[in-house]
Amino acid sequence: MPHLVTSHQGEDHVESYNDRHYNAGHIGNDSYAFKGRGNFACSMVDSNTLRIMSGDAQCCGAHWSIDSDYEEYTIETGTPGYKRTDLVVAHIETAPQETMDIRVLKGEETTGTPVTPSYIEGDLNAGDTVVEMPLCSVELNGINPGQPNMLLDFLVPYKEFCDSLSQKMEIACEDVIVTVNPVTNINKTTGQPNPVVLPFRKVTASNFLGRQMLKAWPRTTWTPAGGSQPIVTMSVGSGGFVYNQAVFVSNHSQLYEIYVRAWYLPNK
Repeated sequence: MPHLVTSHQGEDHVESYNDRHYNAGHIGNDSYAFKGRGNFACSMVDSNTLRIMSGDAQCCGAHWSIDSDYEEYTIETGTPGYKRTDLVVAHIETAPQETMDIRVLKGEETTGTPVTPSYIEGDLNAGDTVVEMPLCSVELNGINPGQPNMLLDFLVPYKEFCDSLSQKMEIACEDVIVTVNPVTNINKTTGQPNPVVLPFRKVTASNFLGRQMLKAWPRTTWTPAGGSQPIVTMSVGSGGFVYNQAVFVSNHSQLYEIYVRAWYLPNK
């Protein structure tokens, strides 16, 4: 039955899956880390100790975090002459209880190229009850571990995204004016309106984004003899779209000054 999640109903009615569905719907159902605090920075503080700094993340809409300054986990000592890759994951379960912990999945030792261990790629919003989210991997060459290889995909904060977008996509506009009588500007052979050239100087076919008629100003009067207000519309026309051409239609025959604005990418 329908459920108003954001409501007071006098009893407990909001479940964790409501939050998961909401998060997955507007952020995404994959695994993401959020920028802030310690950003889950990983480091080997000695040959057996992996330190993971604080941070927040989401997996299948489930929000989890390391609230303390950092947590430490054990990387088992390697074997001289052998290589190994361990994978560190966030392990999340929703049944029989909702739990989450960080686990080190030990890889197989080899004298060749080590293989990263597999992990559980579940979907908590599709009926799975277990999922694992990779955080980092640690490669061991003999008894010596290397520095962790971060595997997190960080979401870009909204403001940072907007700033980046505005820098990459600076948008400018150019206004032009054309004078035309739409009623008499007709092709006598086809009976269709003749295209009017829009005299853009900066807008080109390659940098054009869009256009809009801002207003149409009649050269004589606003009120025709019949009393109705004059109407002017701009469209593409039967010949198809051309960035610097448009056709105009009106219900009243007179000259109009028509103002058109176009948006374009100035650096393209």
